[in-house]
Amino acid sequence: MKISCMAKPFYIGNVQIRNRFAVTAMVTNMCDADGYATEQYIRYHEAKAKGGCGLIITEDYAVNANAGGYARVARIYKEDMIPGHRKLTEAVHRHGAKIFCQIYHAGRQTNSGVNGGVPTRSASAQACPWNRQMTEEMSKEEIKSVVKDFGITARNARAAGFDGIEIHAGNGYLIAGFLSFTQNKRTDEYGGPFNNRMRILKEVYEEVRRNVGEDFPVMVRFSAEEHTYDGRTLPESRMIAAELERWGVNAINCSNGIYGSYNLAQVSVAPPGPRLDQRQRQSH
Repeated sequence: MKISCMAKPFYIGNVQIRNRFAVTAMVTNMCDADGYATEQYIRYHEAKAKGGCGLIITEDYAVNANAGGYARVARIYKEDMIPGHRKLTEAVHRHGAKIFCQIYHAGRQTNSGVNGGVPTRSASAQACPWNRQMTEEMSKEEIKSVVKDFGITARNARAAGFDGIEIHAGNGYLIAGFLSFTQNKRTDEYGGPFNNRMRILKEVYEEVRRNVGEDFPVMVRFSAEEHTYDGRTLPESRMIAAELERWGVNAINCSNGIYGSYNLAQVSVAPPGPRLDQRQRQSH
C-alpha cells in the first residue's frame, strides 16, 4: 500500500494539519475529579505531538457537571477551567501539532456514581445494557439547557487555544441516543422520523457554530453502524453524513458501535480492517 500521502498536509476548515496521522479520542481519565487539566493529562497529549502526530483529538469533554461518563474526564464548561486547558494546547502547539476538543454528554452511558449523583438522562427512559442503570427521559427544557451547554463548552475551548471542535454524536452517548431509533422512543419533535431524531444534533451544531464563529473548524463524530441487532446501519448513516455536509460541518469522523454492542472485532480473530465491508475492501 502506498502511504506517501500520509506525510502530506491537509486542511480541516481553515486549519492546516501538518500530516495525516491523527490520534482520535481515547478516554484517559487523567484530569482531576472536577475536570481540570492535570500535569499528567497535559504531558500525555504532549508526548503524542512530540512524536509527530499532526492532529490530536482529545477525549470527550463533558459539557456540564453531570454529563461525564467517567469520574475524571476533562471539562471546560466554566471559565476558570480555561487556563489549565490552555497549558495543554500550548504544550501541543510547541511541537507543531494541532489539537481539537471533543465535546459530549454521556447520556445513558454513565451512572450516578460518576456523574454527580443525579439520575442518568437520555432520549427515552431505558436501561443501558452496559451500565445497567435506568435512564430518565429528558424534558424539552433539559434538552434546550444541554444544547446551550455545548455552545458554552465550545466557546471556552476556543478561548483555551484549541484549533477546532469535535461534537461527539456517536457510540451511544446522548446525541447518538437521539439519533438512534433503538434508543429514541419519543413521540414529540425529537423522536420518530429521521429529521426529528436529527433535531438535537442540528441544534447543538448551530449553537456551537454561533459560539465559535464561522472561521473555526467544527467536525462531528458518529457511529456509521451501531452493531446492535436492531441498530442503525449504513443506509441511514449516509443520510446523516449528507445532512452534516449540507449544514456546513467541516469534517466527519466515523466510528462504530455503542456500549453493549456485540463485538465484531475481537483482537484474536479479526482480519485487518474488520469494520470495512468486504466489497469495499475489494473495490480498493
